[in-house]
Amino acid sequence: MYLWSLGLFALFWWVLGHWVYPDWYHHVLGFEGYDDAFVKIIGTLTVLPVLGVFFTAANPLRNRDFVISLLALSILMAATYVFLINTGQFPEGEYVNVALLVVNTIVLSFLYPWNLAKVSIVNEWKIKNG
Repeated sequence: MYLWSLGLFALFWWVLGHWVYPDWYHHVLGFEGYDDAFVKIIGTLTVLPVLGVFFTAANPLRNRDFVISLLALSILMAATYVFLINTGQFPEGEYVNVALLVVNTIVLSFLYPWNLAKVSIVNEWKIKNG
């Protein structure tokens, strides 16, 4: 359930926030202006992780590697936001995204069934390799 909710939230916050209502999104985060073309690229690039979250929600045990990738992406994105805020390139409102990424990393790390996924991967390997 958490992954479905995360996928829907990310779809509306990042993908649609950059494509459909970028003025609102950037106003909420404190931007004085933005490059619309660059924002559209960000909206397009965030489709991939959102789709990955939906695929993982449909079969969490089979998509363990994507969860690991998502956790790494979340940590790296949070660090990037902090860097950009601290160097004055992004407004402090971007701490909202830092908080979302950090909270997601913590919650997903604890909710994901790591032991079951490991057993599932081993069993799948055994079936394939006899």
